[in-house]
Amino acid sequence: MARDLRAQLRRWGKVVALGFVLGLAMGYVVFYGVFPSASFPTTGDVSFLWVLAVVVPVALVVGLAADDVPSVMEASFLSVPFGLAVGTLMAMSPTLAGLYILAPVDVPFFLAHYGLALLAMAFLVDIAGTFVGFALREPFLRWTYRRRRMAAVGRK
Repeated sequence: MARDLRAQLRRWGKVVALGFVLGLAMGYVVFYGVFPSASFPTTGDVSFLWVLAVVVPVALVVGLAADDVPSVMEASFLSVPFGLAVGTLMAMSPTLAGLYILAPVDVPFFLAHYGLALLAMAFLVDIAGTFVGFALREPFLRWTYRRRRMAAVGRK
């Protein structure tokens, strides 16, 4: 029973960590979409290619790191609140310097309202990218195992 509880806690810890990694990318994308002149690269408009260049590699890596399909789905769903929290913290960072763009209470709602399309797009890309990364995991692990076995045979 205790071993099963530890295994469940370890699994959920990994899912939360993977969801947080996805949320970091999603939070940056939402912040970049709402405040493009305050983020990197500084532009007047959101670059769709830049958004994909941020979200897709992170989703592929998370898919490679996931253990099973439910973990992929749960991490993708957890990325939405984590992404909104990260975007909110990034948007509130000027308040630490004394610059108030909005009242601090209104920042999460402002980001959710104006970044809803980017949240939805990043969520869909996260789901698709993590599934692709998970599908690539098996051949990648098989290739790595074969390389290690060949190296071990060559050492004997």
